Amino acid sequence: MKNSVLSAFSDLFSEKIQSLTLILEDTRKRAQAAPGSNVSHSDTSKFNISNLAVGIEAQLNLAREALVYLRTLRHSDSPGGMVAIGSLFTIVDIKNGKKLNFVLLIKGGGEKVQVCDAEIISITPGAPIARISISKKVGDELNFNGRVYRVIEIT
Repeated sequence: MKNSVLSAFSDLFSEKIQSLTLILEDTRKRAQAAPGSNVSHSDTSKFNISNLAVGIEAQLNLAREALVYLRTLRHSDSPGGMVAIGSLFTIVDIKNGKKLNFVLLIKGGGEKVQVCDAEIISITPGAPIARISISKKVGDELNFNGRVYRVIEIT
């Protein structure tokens, strides 16, 4: 299952890179064509569109870094026994039985993929749920947002 999850996230980031690359190219063209302050003092279009391009470029770089990391992770040994960078893990809400599936990545948190009828969410070490999950083992409990969860699987 873990290889399928990593493959799904790799595909997601590859598609994101393609899309962001096209958007960035279009945004840069629009910035070049927009009137500058020397043409119209009150028109800040060129400045604003250029800033938008900078933001898109940052997202593109993050997606590229995440993809490189995923490709490296695919060939590395899986961390054993506890939640760590590279882990695919499942927690269950003790009260209502709802399961949440996560993959802990260095870059690229906040994305979701569907694999084998399960939704997997990518998180990074800075995410609140990651901070309390790292080093937990199967059977350990964690408190998050006023709920108690139990770690039920780690791969």
